[in-house]
Amino acid sequence: MSSARWRLSCIVHVLAFAVAVLVNKWTLQEIAFHYPFSLALIHCGVASLAILICVITPFFTTKYFSLRELLPVFVAFGAFSCLINLSLSSNSVVFFQICMGLPGPLVLLIERATHQKTFSNNIIAASSLIFAGATLSFISNVKISVIGTVSGLCAAVASAIYRFVMAEPMKGDDTKPIHIMFYQTPLVGGIFLCAWPWVEDVSTILQFPDVFEFRFYFCLVLGSLSFAVVNYSTLSLIKHSSVNMYNSLDVLKFCVTIILGFVVFDRYASWLTVTGAFVMLAGLTW
Repeated sequence: MSSARWRLSCIVHVLAFAVAVLVNKWTLQEIAFHYPFSLALIHCGVASLAILICVITPFFTTKYFSLRELLPVFVAFGAFSCLINLSLSSNSVVFFQICMGLPGPLVLLIERATHQKTFSNNIIAASSLIFAGATLSFISNVKISVIGTVSGLCAAVASAIYRFVMAEPMKGDDTKPIHIMFYQTPLVGGIFLCAWPWVEDVSTILQFPDVFEFRFYFCLVLGSLSFAVVNYSTLSLIKHSSVNMYNSLDVLKFCVTIILGFVVFDRYASWLTVTGAFVMLAGLTW
């Protein structure tokens, strides 16, 4: 991938991530669609349809993977897809994005535990600042919502695991992001569909008052397509660089999403949350 294409991919990824977060938060909060699991199911459904359209084009080539190769990817992707919406439904955009600043240092911990990798003092110091900033925000947020705090932390862990386990299947020279998504998204969506009646009240969802409003469908489609673009660009960027290089984008996503989220949604944030955000930003830009 050329440097110009790399920069363009980074910009698209950061903007798609910010759009996905803001639109899904708007759907959950402003439209009052308080069904995070259903939202994850819809995302997988629309993304699967987009993948199907790509598959029927002459440019798509099939690549086969063993279940053993992709099972960790499926599990991490499914957990992350559910937890980000649950976290957004219970937290502010600012706190959610603080949680999404954690996967980078968590990936380092995973690499240390699994491959005995060592890191420079600068990386250790930066990671310490990120964890310190997150801790301050957790102290503040847990007083507001225990479920929100736990779901945010679990979403960060699931994201870190997903970044780590997806790197191996993407190493093949002939492997493309669409090959992973071809298996991952429909399969996880099918599992969500089977679990849907047991997780949320389907009859209530089908009677949702805004179900016939244009803004409802617009937000669902825009959020789903943004979700697919984020997933595709994540796989592409990691394939053409590394997980740690991809983690460097967290600072851009952090700044863009927090600023837009604060302007659109958050009119108040505790001093601990604000302090935690600045400490974490210092670690991300170290």
